[in-house]
Amino acid sequence: MRILFINHSFPGLFASLASALAADSGHEVFFASSYGRQERPIPGVRKIRLGTNETRARTASGELESMVMAGRLALRSFEQLTKNGLAPDMVISSSSGGYSLFWNAAFPGAFRVSWTESVSVLPDRDMALEPVFTRHLVQCRQALSAHLVVSLTAGQPGILGNSLKTSVELPYAVDTERFASVQGSPLIMDEQDVAAFPELVLLAASKRQTGDLYLARLLTALLAKRPLCHVVLFCDTMTTRALMKEYCASLPEGIARSLHISGMLSLNKYKSLLGKAKALVYPPGCVPQATALLDAMSCGAALVLAGEGHIPRILKDGSNALVLGNCQEAEDFAGRLSSLLDQGEKLRAIGSKARQTVCTHFDQKRVLPLQVGFLLEMYHIWKEKGDAALREVLRTRKSLNN
Repeated sequence: MRILFINHSFPGLFASLASALAADSGHEVFFASSYGRQERPIPGVRKIRLGTNETRARTASGELESMVMAGRLALRSFEQLTKNGLAPDMVISSSSGGYSLFWNAAFPGAFRVSWTESVSVLPDRDMALEPVFTRHLVQCRQALSAHLVVSLTAGQPGILGNSLKTSVELPYAVDTERFASVQGSPLIMDEQDVAAFPELVLLAASKRQTGDLYLARLLTALLAKRPLCHVVLFCDTMTTRALMKEYCASLPEGIARSLHISGMLSLNKYKSLLGKAKALVYPPGCVPQATALLDAMSCGAALVLAGEGHIPRILKDGSNALVLGNCQEAEDFAGRLSSLLDQGEKLRAIGSKARQTVCTHFDQKRVLPLQVGFLLEMYHIWKEKGDAALREVLRTRKSLNN
């Protein structure tokens, strides 16, 4: 059986799954990507380098143009793969980068699996001109052209599960041995070792918070109460990081000198940062991203979240996370957060329970065999009985636990 993975980076979110499928000698596994931070090979996986589109879009229309170009370049590579007699039986793809935009034309006879991270909310109208809006539209297009749509979930309900007959929710597979807390490594940010500060807090930051008066008031109130505290703004994208640098430069010097902005970190530095920080805080308006959330929990981070928005069901207030009630005033949130930071033992217990949750429900040693078995079962149903039979099976199995 020939299996092709498509993703903008190698191996990205497919590292464990590609390795697990390639471990079966009956599988021939290929991986198509445009670039890869992790260039070390995966045993049994053959890499295909796709054409790179260097354009960095800042608008929805620019992003669409970029993704269409990437999709066309990828289509040529896929057509060549078929000409060489290597057409895949199964294609597993993310929608990132637009490389699978024309996959139904490239592989009409293959079992196509759209592999996505669960989306709990649609981009709102304020994001209509942003690249993220286009990415969501492309993800929806891919889902509609797939035989099977897999939404990875950390316990939060996704919108695709309720909308498509071909969708199913599967749990993330987390490498809990790789994502485990370490301490002692220097963490240089802004030419300072943040690991040496007496108190360190991680605060999740998203693009919509740049220029937000609430965030400025929160940081001002927190640092006024805790002058020895340093805050690392944990940015969700490189764009957010650049905007946060401008944002912090506009703040009073007394606040700005206690703020640090995370860039791209090595795995060891990332784990060291989580191990050193007293808490990982999601302030109002910042929605937890499932992959980052699970990795942090696996590293034993003590999570503190605002009591509004979309909180995954796996998080239990007072057990593996702390949820602050709706704090409309930033000063109230800062005051309650400051009180929690004085309770070191409680925060350590929360972090320990968070790791235990991930080890119990998302450890890849348990989840990966279930994911692989499910994919192969669905492929054989489709291959032997057709689309209608597959949809009927999926109707009664909307999650891996059904």
